[in-house]
Amino acid sequence: MNHVRSVPSFLALAFALVVSLGTSLVFASGASAAEAPSFQCRASALALSITDQPYVEPLVANGIKGSVPGPTFDKALCTNDEQGAGDLTNSAGLQGLIGTTAAKVKTTITPELGSSAAQTATASTEITDLDVRLGATPSQLLQVGAVQASATGRCVNGKAEFTGTSQITNIRLLGVPITLDGLLQGIQNLLDQTGLSAVAKITALNQVTKTADGVTVTPLRIQVLSGAGSPGGVIDLTVGETKIAQRGNACNPPAQNPDDPNTGGDGICPVGSIPVGQGPRVCQIPATDRYGLVVIGVPNST
Repeated sequence: MNHVRSVPSFLALAFALVVSLGTSLVFASGASAAEAPSFQCRASALALSITDQPYVEPLVANGIKGSVPGPTFDKALCTNDEQGAGDLTNSAGLQGLIGTTAAKVKTTITPELGSSAAQTATASTEITDLDVRLGATPSQLLQVGAVQASATGRCVNGKAEFTGTSQITNIRLLGVPITLDGLLQGIQNLLDQTGLSAVAKITALNQVTKTADGVTVTPLRIQVLSGAGSPGGVIDLTVGETKIAQRGNACNPPAQNPDDPNTGGDGICPVGSIPVGQGPRVCQIPATDRYGLVVIGVPNST
């Protein structure tokens, strides 16, 4: 028996919920819900791993703390999120190895509602007075006045376009000012002079890595090996990582409501929702918030 036509009040309530909650609302016409294309975003102030243990992240926007740095995401949808903090030195897991005077991470999706083809996703990090004192290295191994990074994803002429920027200013290594011109060589020279070249490695500096499906911005990554006296092994620090990606083809999502009964459809998907999948099919209203999905099931249409 087909019950779809008997739930107009239920659909009206569901639409009211999506307005009041600002979440992604899904009407299930079967056992499972496929997900519509979307943009993903994430911003992290610091990610630190000691002796190959899980990463510690004191400040994250639109992400789950402790994820591995790189082009992977722990949340399916980009949402608006902003987090800030002052000195992170005493944050759990950092063990006094890293200090800041201020840090902010932020992600945005504009507009919040509607097709991903019309949305712009951003992720950004800002860190002030970064002080890295890793393992048994000198207390002022590396100081950075400011770290700023941003990543953006949008659709241009039907194709995903990703951009990223990174800037590091006022750098001191072992207390000595270093200019951006020839920075890597200057770092290497100082490490050689102090006997630290075998145990300290700068693996990323203002690095922007783009693919057809996303961009990852890594302002700074430092690795210190066990020779530096860190207990038991390696220290791996990533600073200011921001990233954007598309899940599926964000610039060519399914058409809005092709199930319109006025054009021969069965009318299961209300206006403003996106049909996803074939068997079972679901109707998804594109909208997000930081708390995930609200899923409401309706009687099967078959």
